[in-house]
Amino acid sequence: MASSRLVETSVKRYISRTMPTPIPINEAARLEALRQYHVLDTAREREFDDLVWLAARICETPIALVSLVDQHRLWFKGRYGLEVTETPRHDSFCAHAILGAPKMLIVPDATQDERFAGSDLVKGEPYIQFYAGAPLVTPEGQAVGTLCLLDLKPRELTDIQKTALRIVSDQVMNQLELRRRLDELGRTSDDLRAANKELEGFSHVISHDLRGPLRAITSFAEILRARHASQLTTRGMEMLGQIEQISGGTAATLEAFLGLLRLKKQPLHKTSIDMKELVENVVREVQMQSAGPPVRVTVGPLPGAWGDQAQLHQVWVNLVSNALKFSRGRTPPVIEIGGKEEADRLVYFVKDNGTGFEMNEAKQLWTAFGRLHGSEIEGTGLGLSIVRGIVARHGGTVWAEGATDRGATFHFALPKPATNRPGATVQSQQAA
Repeated sequence: MASSRLVETSVKRYISRTMPTPIPINEAARLEALRQYHVLDTAREREFDDLVWLAARICETPIALVSLVDQHRLWFKGRYGLEVTETPRHDSFCAHAILGAPKMLIVPDATQDERFAGSDLVKGEPYIQFYAGAPLVTPEGQAVGTLCLLDLKPRELTDIQKTALRIVSDQVMNQLELRRRLDELGRTSDDLRAANKELEGFSHVISHDLRGPLRAITSFAEILRARHASQLTTRGMEMLGQIEQISGGTAATLEAFLGLLRLKKQPLHKTSIDMKELVENVVREVQMQSAGPPVRVTVGPLPGAWGDQAQLHQVWVNLVSNALKFSRGRTPPVIEIGGKEEADRLVYFVKDNGTGFEMNEAKQLWTAFGRLHGSEIEGTGLGLSIVRGIVARHGGTVWAEGATDRGATFHFALPKPATNRPGATVQSQQAA
């Protein structure tokens, strides 16, 4: 124990009394890179201690360190053969080592090296004479420290030991990178939680502070029409109609927006789904609610799926309603619905002969309020965004094809149901 304390005390003196070293020209950026790892002054971790133990054993040295070069000190994240956690930076071996990164600094015999021969620790107890340091270099090229070895006698490293030291130093850097990524993910999660909390507050404002006034406007408009229509001029009745239309449209947009906000909070209740039956019910529902002339809708084969039936019902309602809306002006309006089973997924589509769109605008269709047409087409601009969100929650994807005045086809794909789910295989065969 006395010998160990002597080595430890001597090492501390040694690192602080060797020859002065210059500061790297990129010192500010290097220190900032080190700070990003949030590792300085953290608790001891087995992952780093195991790596320095491995380096010491392979290279047969009594001391191995993960040495991080801070502004005025060396701080040791991993330690073997040394218990101190930090030493002064000035005049240290590691401060020399980072200057030549990514090349290793190897000093076989410090008594023969003019940078270190004058050190008291080289000339006297404990006669440290060997150093090898592999710089720890970030992906951005900043040397933040070293994986270093110290010995009390002159020596060389074999080629295998040099390679091993480099490999272990890479693993140390991987551990540091992992810490940084986890820290970034943690901060991102905190930011997302804060944003979600603000969004919940916003949805509360919409739900309670905007719904009420809109309902009041609608009610007053209905009272005016029912009780005082005879007292209004033709222009007054037109204005009343505009009020009803605007308030109704705004209310519909608010409800759709609240539905979009609630979407991610709703748990998925997955079951086996007969898509053919689901779509036929949706078509009848949408046509009953749609004003205007009837539209011919053809429903082809639809493979069965595994998912949340209520949410996939909403997907089909939005897609079929969208097709009805944009094909209404055609003579005759035609909608085709179908699907197919591929190797690892189920693909469904809704095709119309409506107004279509330019393909360079396709991505905009799936964003909230991403409408390509003006106010002459009714709607909230949220339907396809809701479709995308529901399909994504099921692990699927969406895309669209179209051309101006030549119709559009909206696709969505879902993962293929596992054959061990009750009814999945049978239903898929029945649907086909």
